[in-house]
Amino acid sequence: MNYKKILASFCISISLSPVFSFDWGGLLTNNSRSKTNADGKYYYDQGNTASLWIKAPMNKSDTNYFIAEGIYQFENDLNEPSATHYLDLTLFKAYFTKPLPKGALDVNIGRFANADLTGIIFFQNADGALIRYKLPGFSISAYAAYTGFLNGNTVKMINAKDYVGVDPDLFYAFADKYIVSNVAFTLPNFFYDNTLSGQVMATFRTLENLYNRVYGTLDITGPVSASVFYRVNTTLGMKWYDEGKPDLGNLTMLTLTIFPSALTTVSVCGVYASEDFIGFTHNPAFNSYNEPDYTNMLKLGIAMTGKPIENLLLTASLDGAFDIGNGSHHGVQYKFGADFRPFSDFTIGASFGQFYDLNSTDIDRTIIQVKAALAF
Repeated sequence: MNYKKILASFCISISLSPVFSFDWGGLLTNNSRSKTNADGKYYYDQGNTASLWIKAPMNKSDTNYFIAEGIYQFENDLNEPSATHYLDLTLFKAYFTKPLPKGALDVNIGRFANADLTGIIFFQNADGALIRYKLPGFSISAYAAYTGFLNGNTVKMINAKDYVGVDPDLFYAFADKYIVSNVAFTLPNFFYDNTLSGQVMATFRTLENLYNRVYGTLDITGPVSASVFYRVNTTLGMKWYDEGKPDLGNLTMLTLTIFPSALTTVSVCGVYASEDFIGFTHNPAFNSYNEPDYTNMLKLGIAMTGKPIENLLLTASLDGAFDIGNGSHHGVQYKFGADFRPFSDFTIGASFGQFYDLNSTDIDRTIIQVKAALAF
């Protein structure tokens, strides 16, 4: 298949369309952080990102469209003599929707972000397709994608033990090669106002040394009362490396979200990850020095958000975890943050957080962060 010809034909068809018009915009961000390192001393790093996006409709009603976004990312550890520069195409997809007599068919093709039902196992962009068929009381979707063309310096995956990593000094370095696929269904209001969802996801490494993972997830969510909502999901995971025997693991999560007022939320969450469970996308469970993934732990936490005034968002969280293997206290962390939007296109924020290691398996860390974002 000649992808250059397909892309050229697509661009010509868009440019010759009588309804051709497009929107565009960009975002400039600044992220300044101070962190403690392994010896307890502070070090500073500076990150800046510039992104540009375009969106072009492909029909008169704008329901079908093409959208793309590219970014330039600068990172500088102020204790090191050199900085890193990354380029990435984070979004490049065409979206189509087709109304049907009893529902609708949605299709996404290209590079775009996707997530599994848990939001912990898989949440990243990849190159592929997502097809969803929607009915009033049922929906089903299928997803297939490839990770080998992603920038391994900006997309963080949990790779095989033989993976040597990418060169951090390259603008664009190809990530490890996996095929990711899943099939999911949703039954909204299957029992009163409760929604039931299920998903089977598989990831297969395409290199000589295999590292494959399969997940099956059930998720149920709904109201407890007018201001209290719950969500429960559990996942059976299986992984195997090369020709070794598969290991079985479990990830279970329970979340209770309370809305004391229209501008305040309180969430209580518990996450259990067995010793042999591992996800696909790198997702640190703690802001500690080692940044461990969700495995071999029971994590309990509470998070709160509030808007004392329209343009100000305050956040606070407290988490603790137990080591499943030896039953010890893994660690505890807290974080406070504030985001202020003086104008619709400009946001500034700051946060302060600390992690305390309690069983000598990690390292204490303090993080102070100041950030800003300007959209245009």
